Amino acid sequence: PVQKLSMTDQSYEGSKLVYSFLLTLMKNYCPDDKGKNDFTIDKMKPALAFMAQHLSEPISIEDIAGSMNITPQHFCLIFKLTMNQRPFEYLNSLRINHSKHLLLNYKEMAVKEISRLSGYPNHSYFCQLFKTRERLTPAEFRKLYKQN
Repeated sequence: PVQKLSMTDQSYEGSKLVYSFLLTLMKNYCPDDKGKNDFTIDKMKPALAFMAQHLSEPISIEDIAGSMNITPQHFCLIFKLTMNQRPFEYLNSLRINHSKHLLLNYKEMAVKEISRLSGYPNHSYFCQLFKTRERLTPAEFRKLYKQN
């Protein structure tokens, strides 16, 4: 019983230290909403432009972070804080929106080609991701909007 009490006290002290550290970290590195966008989208523009310009190509976090001359780890952190999503979530949104544009404006283009032009060399993965996000396959999406 004495050892358990001692271990509990140590655990409590350890938890207190970790909690204190996290609070300090949040105060210093996670500004409130007022200052949240001090890093802002303006400073994110090189990365956002890079993703938009290269969306049909394979892109790595290192490539995107390099467009801002920062480390991939720092880039992921500030991207998430600024954009409220992960970099590849944003990139996938860009790519899916681009594919929707192609599906509607190039009706004769094969879905496989649209997949490639949208940055998805794996056609099956593209169709799976598209269906997950849009709740329709690319072909169903095209057919639905072709009628309207």
